[in-house]
Amino acid sequence: MSSPANYQTVYQSIKSISLHLDNGEKSLFSRFGLTTSRFFVLKHLNDHPGINYIDLSEKLLCTKGNTTRIVQGMLNDDLIYRWENPKDRRSFQLYLSKLGKQVYKEVNLEYQDYVTEILSKLNEDQLEVFRKISSSIEKELLSACKS
Repeated sequence: MSSPANYQTVYQSIKSISLHLDNGEKSLFSRFGLTTSRFFVLKHLNDHPGINYIDLSEKLLCTKGNTTRIVQGMLNDDLIYRWENPKDRRSFQLYLSKLGKQVYKEVNLEYQDYVTEILSKLNEDQLEVFRKISSSIEKELLSACKS
């Protein structure tokens, strides 16, 4: 078993990486007039057209109230639109608008370049090790959240 000091060192490294990635994303997205949350709403609506508020909230890892606030702003900015769910008239399905599709396409190209640039510094073996470790951590965090 590792020592608490080793856990702290690894945790601080993960936290530092996360902050650097967040800052890079914020800088990139701001050039398109987006926040990180708005970009990921665009991404999830692109990947899952017709998604509802509850499922979108789960993908964003935030409350339905927070998702509603973000979505309302994006509706006002004509980046997305919503339709009443024909199977459940109490819920709505969310879609990218024409403008939203255009913005997503532009920002996502740069986002993919950003991710590639950062991770291209690792060789294939390092990428595979990191993928396995990060996947394991993510699974543990997910199971902890569901407990």
